[in-house]
Amino acid sequence: MASAPLPFKPPAKKSADGQDDPLLKAMDRLIARAKTDRSRHQARIADCYRYTMPWRHKFYETQPGNSYDEIFDETPATVLEDFSADMLNTFTPQKNNWLSEEPVVQMREADQREIGDMLKARQTVIFSEMSRSSLYQALQEAYLDLGPGTMALLIQDIGATEPFHCEAIPSTDLLITRGPYGLVDGILRCKKYRRGDAKTLWKQADWTKLGPEPQQDADEQELEITDGCWRDWSEKGTETYNYVVQCQSKKLWHKVWKGAGSCPFIVARWARDATTAWGVGPTYRVLPAIKTLNHVRYLDLKNYDKYVDPPFSFEDDGVANFDAGIIPGMAMPRAIGSEAPETLESKARFDISVFERDELRSIIKRAHYQDRPEQLGKTPPTAFQWQDERAERARRMGTPATNLVLELQIPIYKRFSYMLGERGTLPKVQLNGEAVALQPISPLLRAQQQEKVLINDRFVEMTGGRFGPAMLNIIVDQFKHCREQAELMGYNLNNLRDEAQIKQAIEQLSGLLQQGNAPPGVDAAGITSPGAGLGGGV
Repeated sequence: MASAPLPFKPPAKKSADGQDDPLLKAMDRLIARAKTDRSRHQARIADCYRYTMPWRHKFYETQPGNSYDEIFDETPATVLEDFSADMLNTFTPQKNNWLSEEPVVQMREADQREIGDMLKARQTVIFSEMSRSSLYQALQEAYLDLGPGTMALLIQDIGATEPFHCEAIPSTDLLITRGPYGLVDGILRCKKYRRGDAKTLWKQADWTKLGPEPQQDADEQELEITDGCWRDWSEKGTETYNYVVQCQSKKLWHKVWKGAGSCPFIVARWARDATTAWGVGPTYRVLPAIKTLNHVRYLDLKNYDKYVDPPFSFEDDGVANFDAGIIPGMAMPRAIGSEAPETLESKARFDISVFERDELRSIIKRAHYQDRPEQLGKTPPTAFQWQDERAERARRMGTPATNLVLELQIPIYKRFSYMLGERGTLPKVQLNGEAVALQPISPLLRAQQQEKVLINDRFVEMTGGRFGPAMLNIIVDQFKHCREQAELMGYNLNNLRDEAQIKQAIEQLSGLLQQGNAPPGVDAAGITSPGAGLGGGV
């Protein structure tokens, strides 16, 4: 595949000893390729920002956005916020451990039990550190960029005594390149900083390369700095990244990172395309509907003004003056014999129903998976109607869910594991004195498991209705059914009694009933023998 032409030829960089600096040359090529790729999407991303995140700064700007006066319908902004909240609760919920680890090599059951407590301790430490850090605050902001299609995070260790620092990188500051295997292998950030802030962020940088500092207010001077890292594919077996901080065509700092999770930048895309590094999200896809809805609302307001305060004409008799309009209760003098003011009405027909505003809102909500079940008519919805619509929503989210598992969940987990390992606080998992190689595993998403829950309930209801409760209890094992439903719905299985304990509890309660010593609220109708109780559905 032929590469796109570069928008400009990067100038040759010279190092301190006068030789060409290969790192700066490589970084310049990377920046040029990333800017060429971003230029294909920049106008669309800017429109997504304008209509859904007008407070965000635009491309090549350092101040917050000021396009609020151009927005006439708030639906896209509120829908994107709900979408962001759903993504946070679906993929990275703060109260749940949304990822686990297992050995790379299949192990015997006895060995798995032996390392079980070590795996649990390791996972507890990692997710506790995530909660202590600013990860979830950064994710709330970053998920908004998933609407246009591409979200980015920076996760770094800013001090041994400090929580890990996480921040979102908006698309307007982001430069990315697509690597040889379809992965984002180059991630850079171009942004202006105060010199004082830059010195705090990059303490190891050689600031003398920029020349003498201003004699007054040196820390307030603004510097445009590009920093980022890219994968070194020549290194086989171990992930290797070059990280460079550049300002005014000078290399201020260089660092090499090795190992899975060593790269501090994480980029995740909603839907991928083989010709670009950028993703295409739900906001990007329904941008025509967003623009149309905003324009329709503008026309609404424009015509409401005409209905409330219509234009008119009058014969200028030198006495009456209507230039400032007519205020209710005001008496206007008029010359004898002059014509009264005449309202001007447009002969053009303006039928706003053609634009179907509700349909446009429905399209925007559906694209962002916010088309919640609605009660149609006066009949209350059934439980299965709600489950049907939730299952359908989960099916539509299936493809992008795979991308987010591979590009977001697993990299975040690896990044925190790497940083804790560097601090020396990550619990080790060993068997017979040797470290066990582990790999992160993402469990099936709770939302996608709703379809299986629905199928199970439908089967029980259909079988019980057709053959009766007695046959249903013979066909279906209630213990296995309840345990599977609990697991699919994310319920804590430790709260469920096993089959032997349930049978023992039933026998004890049956004996108490016969003696007349049953607990309050329990009678013979509330006690069923093992194998009963599924009739009529769950």
